[in-house]
Amino acid sequence: MKIPVLVDDYSMYEQHMEFDSSEQLAVDMIKANDHVAFGLHGCYADYWLPHYRTFLAEIHASGNLDIGRGSQ
Repeated sequence: MKIPVLVDDYSMYEQHMEFDSSEQLAVDMIKANDHVAFGLHGCYADYWLPHYRTFLAEIHASGNLDIGRGSQ
């Protein structure tokens, strides 16, 4: 199955999107789609790391959270 990455943190870097807007986009995508993959990059951690715990709690409340661990 292919799951497109609908949300990532690049817009916070490239478009100077505020974290709250990026978080709302992620939540909206999760609510609107059966499966959503999103990525957070370490190189942009300054944009999202201070909000990480509350972000995970918010998206977990919006759907089923499966944290990918790569191939095992």
